[in-house]
Amino acid sequence: TMTASGLSLLRSLAILEEVIPDARKGLPETAQILVDALRNQSFALAKLNQAEPSYVPLREAVQLAEQYFGPHDERTLDALRLLANTYGRFGDRPNELATARIAVERARRAFGAQRPQNTLITCERTYADSLRNNDRPADAVDILRTVVADQQRLDAAETPRVRYAKQMLAI
Repeated sequence: TMTASGLSLLRSLAILEEVIPDARKGLPETAQILVDALRNQSFALAKLNQAEPSYVPLREAVQLAEQYFGPHDERTLDALRLLANTYGRFGDRPNELATARIAVERARRAFGAQRPQNTLITCERTYADSLRNNDRPADAVDILRTVVADQQRLDAAETPRVRYAKQMLAI
């Protein structure tokens, strides 16, 4: 039997199946809508434990974001970060690390001079997670120290984001 959340995910996927073709037809004006819809589609498929089907829309979202917004745009970096996380969720460690590395390298080029910056922080945190997941926790320590310091400067209080960054460093 399907749970209520499973049914909700299936309904969401059905709606997205209607939205995505229309968003494709409206390109380039609908690029943001299409990228968001593809991200949501991937999320729902991942929640239904469908690994390979969840990668496909995120890969397309990355390609579209690169094409319409550029390789260093926050929307592109966020799609890359989500793809790395999705690879990690399903245990594809090599692709998780490779994708997280691309995201963090681009984020550092785009936002390194603007530190602290949210997209940079999330990309660095994702990269550090992927290093740890790939049996390289020592390589993640300096990155996470920077993430903690940046998050503290950005939030100026002990927010859930700061606590999470500290927790990741402690792990």
